[in-house]
Amino acid sequence: MKKKLAAVIAAAGLALAGAPAAMAHDSVIDATPGIEETVTEFPTELLLVFSGIPKDGFNTIALSRIDTNEVLFSGEPTVDRQNVSIDVPEGLDPEPGQYRIGFQITSSDGHATKGMTRFTYQPPGSSVDGAAGAADSDGAQASNTQDSADEQENIRSGYIWVWLLLGIVLVGGLVIALLGQRQRNVMRD
Repeated sequence: MKKKLAAVIAAAGLALAGAPAAMAHDSVIDATPGIEETVTEFPTELLLVFSGIPKDGFNTIALSRIDTNEVLFSGEPTVDRQNVSIDVPEGLDPEPGQYRIGFQITSSDGHATKGMTRFTYQPPGSSVDGAAGAADSDGAQASNTQDSADEQENIRSGYIWVWLLLGIVLVGGLVIALLGQRQRNVMRD
């Protein structure tokens, strides 16, 4: 009986320990061009590094100018473990300014995840006019992205509390069962 109970407690502990990690969607932890980086040469490849390993299929990356909201190109990226990349098409004629790398991936947890990073292209001898205005006009979208990230974090925190509460209830139930079994054994003797 004690071996079965120990096995149940161990299984419950493992389930509780792994549950919060499974709730988290993958997020960008690094990028090339870097997040909010200013580059003097326009990239030939866009690379996003995620906190988990996105699943293949239904993944998209799009590059757009922030000041005009013009999508320059989009396509299905290559997924190599945590690295999600796409080549910038030849013949693209980029202008100095701020750019957005938008993405939609299937997170390692199976959920669709959307987001973006930004960089500024400023070749030598050029100036980025209207960068502040572009950032202001894009502020609503950046705010929405942050609100979405905050909402996901709140949901994850809520799930952690649910799992902790379930763990306490489970452990409490096991303690009561053990005490009841012990009481029955004492009454038999």
